[in-house]
Amino acid sequence: MLIEIDFQSEEALYMQLRNQIVLGIARSLIREGDPLPSVR
Repeated sequence: MLIEIDFQSEEALYMQLRNQIVLGIARSLIREGDPLPSVR
């Protein structure tokens, strides 16, 4: 899963990241043990 962050958004980066992860889990795109991106 590709996590997309909008740097122009007024929503905080950590909230965008959280929302993308939750969505990925809900859509079964992220599973237990999958690595998360380590770079911004």
